[in-house]
Amino acid sequence: EKEQGISYTEFSYMLLQSYDFLHLYREYDCRLQIGGSDQWGNITAGIDLVRRLAGGEAFGLTMPLVTTSAGQKFGKTEKGAVWLDAARTSPFELYQFFRNTDDADVGRFLRFYTMLDETSIEVLEASLRAAPEKREAQRSLAREVTALIHGTAEAQKAEDTASALFARRTGQVSTTLDPATMDAAGTVSAGASLTVMIPPDAPSTLLPRTEFGAGQPLAQLLVRSTLCASNGAARRDIQGGGIYLNEARVDDPMKTIAPSEFVDGKLLLRKGKRSYHVLVLTG
Repeated sequence: EKEQGISYTEFSYMLLQSYDFLHLYREYDCRLQIGGSDQWGNITAGIDLVRRLAGGEAFGLTMPLVTTSAGQKFGKTEKGAVWLDAARTSPFELYQFFRNTDDADVGRFLRFYTMLDETSIEVLEASLRAAPEKREAQRSLAREVTALIHGTAEAQKAEDTASALFARRTGQVSTTLDPATMDAAGTVSAGASLTVMIPPDAPSTLLPRTEFGAGQPLAQLLVRSTLCASNGAARRDIQGGGIYLNEARVDDPMKTIAPSEFVDGKLLLRKGKRSYHVLVLTG
């Protein structure tokens, strides 16, 4: 009785997924489709299509959806989702994603996504209850997941860089980075007065010096870097204390960036805790 219609995507989704199962059955002898519990209807429709058109027998296996404590689905269609492909989500971004897991979710995710035994996970949960500010459980989750997907070396590099960035924000001195790691992390410096740790594989934008001129508004640069959707959104984020320039928080929404503020031709922008972008002057 509703007047509101549905999109073609919604209308055809079950048909297309059913035909996909049929194609895989015919071409590759695929007999089992696995998915989240929300895919039950689509999978059983494919099983029925295989039976009707190919006279074959196929099966489906579903499992409960992984959700956060807030009820948000943990999937590729969600905002801020991460990917296994390093070209889509760098090892550093993957590490930071899991390092920022909510306290209420980290125990379940350790059991879902790592090979740690139950005793080890219980120790981490006890550490979380005793000293939540240390985030030992989250760091272990991030390290284990990143190592499983990208290897131990990339996981260590991501952890070292995250520690160095945290040390700068808290005024601590990091003693864990050797020169090779510092180079891999993208360290740039100007004399002894400033050192900026650039996350490895951080997205970047090239800015020709002739185009940059004497300076440009920070709000425009945030939009150009895709950290903010519009100039208005950028100014609101600055006023809300969520924008950092070379790891220093910016308070002036009308601030203009001069070429002299680039360190070795690079400027590190950060929005919130883990969204980075590097602006690079060229020419």
